[in-house]
Amino acid sequence: MAVSGLYSGPAISAIDDKGRLAVPANLRNSIPSEDGEPAAKGGRTLCITRHERSDCLIAFGPDRLRKMQDDIEREEEIALARGEDYDRDAANRRKFGLVETVTLDGSGRFVVPPFLRQVGKLDRQVFFHGAGEYFEIWNPDLLLAEGDDGDPIKLACRFYLAAAEKKK
Repeated sequence: MAVSGLYSGPAISAIDDKGRLAVPANLRNSIPSEDGEPAAKGGRTLCITRHERSDCLIAFGPDRLRKMQDDIEREEEIALARGEDYDRDAANRRKFGLVETVTLDGSGRFVVPPFLRQVGKLDRQVFFHGAGEYFEIWNPDLLLAEGDDGDPIKLACRFYLAAAEKKK
């Protein structure tokens, strides 16, 4: 059962010749519209940006934008309570500066913005990983090249890549 605004589970998808990528149903069904309803019942908008610490992109529904602003306000309050400086402009640039909004078609496909495709080093296939308030969009080769080979996320990535190969 999909929970609006919470993303879970792994999947793999190919980028087609037109640069389109299909959000797998297990993730797509959790994308809320701007009014908070599941995307299947209303708007089909997805926000995409780079991950702040990992070499991938993240995607989420427009409902998360307000939470991101609330997080900045909370960070500022904590910093000021500690007597520390807080650069709100830098925080806004970091959180919102590369967010691209795309519209999903009826099949859950969207064109990956070319700049973000370059930032995420996306090529032919992508690995999706639900991460709660957002889902990650990985170049599988980059994910598999990182650290711990026993990482369950990497095991899932290998499994889904192998399954995609068998379908060819």
